[in-house]
Amino acid sequence: MAWIAALTNPETALGFRLAGIETFSAQDALEAEGLLKGLLERKMPGIVVISEEFLPYFSEGTRKKIEENLQPVCVPVPPIQSWRDGEKKEEYLSRLMQ
Repeated sequence: MAWIAALTNPETALGFRLAGIETFSAQDALEAEGLLKGLLERKMPGIVVISEEFLPYFSEGTRKKIEENLQPVCVPVPPIQSWRDGEKKEEYLSRLMQ
C-alpha cells in the first residue's frame, strides 16, 4: 500500500508528524539527499513531500531522478521559515497550494 512521507527540516517536520505523515528530518541538504536516495531506491512511499530549500543543493543525478521517477512522486513544498523570514502568509499559502 502506498503511503506519504515527508522529507524536511526538523522545525517543519513537527507539522507533518502531527498530521500523521511519516517524516524524515534532515539538518542539511547533504543529509536530506541521502535520505531521499534511500526512499527512491525502496520505492515504498507513493508520494514524498520534500522541503524545497534542499533541492538546489542536490546533485544533478538526484534532481533528474526526482523529475523522472514515477514512484514515488516527489512534491516540493516551501518550508515554514519562508513566511517567517518575510514572505507574506498569503504568498506562502499560495506557493504551498500550487
